[in-house]
Amino acid sequence: MNNLNPTPIQIGLSGSFSGRTYRVVGRVVMGTEIDGETWKWNEFNLAGAEEEVATLVHEQTESGEQWRFFTPIEPAEPLRATDLTDLRVGDLVTLENRPQPITGTGSTTVYFIEGQAPEGVQEGDTARYFNAGSGSEMWVASWTEDEVELFKGINLPRGAVAGAFDLATESLARPGASSGSGSGPGSGLRSGSGLPGSGGIEELSTPTWPAKLIAGFVAVVCALALYLFLRPTHPRGFLPHPPAEARPLPPATLSVGDTLPWQGFQWRVQAHRVIRQGYPGGKFRSMDLHEFELRAGNESSALLRFGRVLSPDRNEWVLLLPFEPPQPLLPSRAATRQLGHPLAWGSAEGSGPVKVTQLLLNEVEGDPAATRYGFVARSDREIFLARWNEEGITVHRAQVVPEKEIQEAQKQRKMP
Repeated sequence: MNNLNPTPIQIGLSGSFSGRTYRVVGRVVMGTEIDGETWKWNEFNLAGAEEEVATLVHEQTESGEQWRFFTPIEPAEPLRATDLTDLRVGDLVTLENRPQPITGTGSTTVYFIEGQAPEGVQEGDTARYFNAGSGSEMWVASWTEDEVELFKGINLPRGAVAGAFDLATESLARPGASSGSGSGPGSGLRSGSGLPGSGGIEELSTPTWPAKLIAGFVAVVCALALYLFLRPTHPRGFLPHPPAEARPLPPATLSVGDTLPWQGFQWRVQAHRVIRQGYPGGKFRSMDLHEFELRAGNESSALLRFGRVLSPDRNEWVLLLPFEPPQPLLPSRAATRQLGHPLAWGSAEGSGPVKVTQLLLNEVEGDPAATRYGFVARSDREIFLARWNEEGITVHRAQVVPEKEIQEAQKQRKMP
């Protein structure tokens, strides 16, 4: 990506957010390294009355343009750089008196400045960051050895940005506009706040302390990392994971070595694992379920799960068959898939679009290294389950199996 401005937002333009008028005083091109590639985005430095500051972020991603609005906030308890350095995805940090999950960490670089940058920001500057939050709310902490700054932000629809600057909505969708060296996998943040309200953004409280280098909001594990269980110890200001809603583990009705004559195959149970699966929601929920590794002959393999596999609301048997997506999906790309994200995976005739419907975390009992993030994607006729970690990704086509069918197969099974 070059450093040209891919949007009609220009220095000197004025816009209204939350009933407050801001003027665009500068533009900063930020970037971060992901999978060996540099991803860039634009951050527009906004100045309001009485030294108020805000940042409007524009990024081009695989799912289209994204806009975000941020303002600086003062944490209830000061954050110290020494406490932030060892943070990992899934740790919880107390922000605005609530534990918020860390969804990404890394470093950013300032590549280009046009006009006035936030105070103290220069080309070539680097900083560490973490991203936190879920749903419509997001936070970014950016720090150097000398200073830590915290920002809060929200996503904005294109129409809200156009309305703020009195522009035609179509003008914000320039053909070929891109803010990455490809379709960026994440979202840039510089400063931010705002809560969604009936009229767009609610009234914001914007402290006047200067905004220095802010971290890019890179959604490498965005949203999907909400469920990673925490380390036993936490630095000052960090909380243990909130209590999970307990659900009893259904009894295992298969054993390793069993052979099931089922669906025309002689399936042999090769392995059995207990999976703890986490789900998002107002209250963190996790349920244990059984996973049986099946093999028929030397080539056919499958997974059979029993428990709350595709939904936290009911037990069911689900057969998982390996699926190769039409286009390879990297773990870093999979982690950007949020609820409602479309996928070109459908193959059933007459099937509607496949969209992400559920975010997951899978942990294997007794094997912390086997933790996987994941999502469920559905159309009206097909179900898919994707799971990944830093080393790779697996995708399965999911088939809900009637319990009666499993019971009939179990009656004919051969014991080891």
